Amino acid sequence: MKEPPLIKIITVCKNDRYRLAQTIKSVLLQERETVNVVHIIVDGSSSDGTLELLRRYQHAYPVLTKIISEPDSGIYQAMNRGVKADSIDGYTLFLNAGDVLYDKYVLLDISSAICREGYPDILSCSFGYQKEGLYWDLCGFMDMPKKVRFGALVCQQSLVYSSKCFSADLMFDENYRIAGDYEHLLRLLQSNISVSHFPRAITRYSGGGVSESSAETGNNEVQQIRYLYT
Repeated sequence: MKEPPLIKIITVCKNDRYRLAQTIKSVLLQERETVNVVHIIVDGSSSDGTLELLRRYQHAYPVLTKIISEPDSGIYQAMNRGVKADSIDGYTLFLNAGDVLYDKYVLLDISSAICREGYPDILSCSFGYQKEGLYWDLCGFMDMPKKVRFGALVCQQSLVYSSKCFSADLMFDENYRIAGDYEHLLRLLQSNISVSHFPRAITRYSGGGVSESSAETGNNEVQQIRYLYT
């Protein structure tokens, strides 16, 4: 019987100290006695005290294993740096500043689902959305690969990726500013990866981030990507 998988949480941030603290606390609150987890934070050289906050947490936060703080060209270069920071095989969940794990049993349930489903390449889950004190729960797609191939968008924070999804030719394309995770998912689906559906909310995605503040750029990129892949 295989051991429970390593779960790697990657958090990308820049000048978002307050919301980053919320994200870290949600990981700290996890029931994780039987879960193998590491938390990697990639900071884009913030100037708001983020690095000082992270150094304080690192002393009392054993799963915060890696802090990277340096300028980047955009969110996908930062995500690629987070992926490359830990070369051990496992599963990756992107949880950016302001995003939180849905409840304290998320990591336990993800680990159990991965084992139960036979270690799929992607575990596709449900998620919640939060903005300005309001909350919505949203279901993931039962047939996610088919929906995405026909143009549907998927919340990145609802996907748990195996290491296979980040081989040398499957990293995020850093030329995109907003929709690189969408292009990456379509590229993965073209490579015939395995996907299992787990009908459980795992994150509360925080609104107001770069994808919403640069909506026009994001929409233009999505249209370009659909033209290429669908």
